[in-house]
Amino acid sequence: MTLSHRMVYDPNRRKLHVYGLRQGQTTGALNESAARILMNLEQLHENGGDLRAYYEANKSFLDECFIKGWIDDNLNVRGRIGIAAGKHHLKSVQFELLLKCNLSCSYCYCSAGNDRKEILQKEQILSALDDCERLGVLRVDFTGGEFFLHPDWKELLIHARKLGLAISIHTNGMALTERNVAFLDEIGLVEIMVSADGHTAETHNGTRGHGKAFQLMEEGLARLKAHNIMPKVNIMVHNGTSDTIVYTVVYFYRQGLRVNYDWISPFGSAQSSELGLT
Repeated sequence: MTLSHRMVYDPNRRKLHVYGLRQGQTTGALNESAARILMNLEQLHENGGDLRAYYEANKSFLDECFIKGWIDDNLNVRGRIGIAAGKHHLKSVQFELLLKCNLSCSYCYCSAGNDRKEILQKEQILSALDDCERLGVLRVDFTGGEFFLHPDWKELLIHARKLGLAISIHTNGMALTERNVAFLDEIGLVEIMVSADGHTAETHNGTRGHGKAFQLMEEGLARLKAHNIMPKVNIMVHNGTSDTIVYTVVYFYRQGLRVNYDWISPFGSAQSSELGLT
């Protein structure tokens, strides 16, 4: 059976969190009584109980779970139900994997760049991902620097998926080659966010210090859409783009893309370049 959801029961708040592992899958939180129906269903499969009688007794709710993709037509729960550890349920963790980047954005909060050597080693990240699974984390978010420059990025995603964790990625879009996008399609994502400074090559490339940054980003966005991975464009709002933000939103919106705003505060490189917004 293919697992389609991350399921974690929080005993302190008596809720079962159900988180889709791919875009478009239904996410939700169930109260104690609803959670017990799914958890008992899992036990029935393990102990060889009367599934037909159980279905008839809970038909309305289980039919709804089937429609949402939380169980299959054989009443198998489509996720391993874990238990959140600790008093407070940690639901999301972001990994800043490295500071190396193939761009040199003049406002970068961490002053990432091609000459930065700081990096989390594969063994450190794999161990932390194991901790995430044990603690009941629902979603892990990978960023950099530039995520795709980490030498072990594929292995990290494979491990996160084997643990049943939902995956999201932040990227500048420069490395969204056909091969890389095909791999992302195979592994499954809940979200990929591609950052953009504007709707023209002049604005985008000028801020990012690369003559083909806009072209490569646009090609990457097109490949994601071709694989039915709908990206979210993370529009960087700073003193160099704030006057044209409306045009940028319209530009990407007309391509059928979702947009998000990420305002640049006066820290890191943004402080010296005077691009940060107060």
